[in-house]
Amino acid sequence: MEKIIQWKPVVVAIGATLKAVSGALPSGDLKVVVSVLEAACEGAEAAEKLWLMGELPKEERNDYAQLLVADVLKKSGITVNEQIQAIIDGGIEMMCLLMPHGLEPKAV
Repeated sequence: MEKIIQWKPVVVAIGATLKAVSGALPSGDLKVVVSVLEAACEGAEAAEKLWLMGELPKEERNDYAQLLVADVLKKSGITVNEQIQAIIDGGIEMMCLLMPHGLEPKAV
């Protein structure tokens, strides 16, 4: 029997926890981190969906997710520096680890 990992609730729980903590702290730094992580998670999920629909080559998923994240952050007024880029990379990697493996796209 194949084990099915419920990855989406994990991501939602992590986001809710970070939002709760960021709301309780006086510094706005954590709020920026939460925004960056949310954008990274959404970008990774969108890229994965396109790949599974056969609309994005496998090797272009990360680049596509990075573009989506950069666009969201630019619109939010968040400047991507070295630290923010590290958070983006970590958020995308976290999503990749949590999403189901062994799936194949329809066709590329």
